[in-house]
Amino acid sequence: MLKKFAVTNFRGFADRIEWDLSNPSNYEFSQYAIKDGIIKNAIIYGPNGSGKSNFSFAVFDIVNHLTQKNKQDDYYVNFAHAAHLDSPVKFEYSFKLGEYDIIYVYTKDVGGILLTEELTVNGKQIIRRKEKDITYDASLVINKKAMN
Repeated sequence: MLKKFAVTNFRGFADRIEWDLSNPSNYEFSQYAIKDGIIKNAIIYGPNGSGKSNFSFAVFDIVNHLTQKNKQDDYYVNFAHAAHLDSPVKFEYSFKLGEYDIIYVYTKDVGGILLTEELTVNGKQIIRRKEKDITYDASLVINKKAMN
């Protein structure tokens, strides 16, 4: 389950913007929307032009990043914020899967080319990649039953 998401320098978001689903408050009216202390049902709303669509594209960048899904030809047009084209776009995902807290962070250049990525499980760095340098720790064995 997605616990927290943040993005920096993506389209209309020059600064880091974070969506923390692990800190529910005032949900007394809708307890079914909370599971294990994390908001599982949420709505993003706001006026036209406020960034709702760009935020959604940012959250779902992981789908384009980790799958062979066909991207639209113009997906990486205006990918980075116009004022910071020399800075990478940074995506930060935090998941809770059973007993595992998983953090996955990656950066891309303005054309969508992967620059860095890091995977941390329960506070332990498993994979770190910066350009062609890759370090990893294969000692973590994930128990599928523990993720349910």
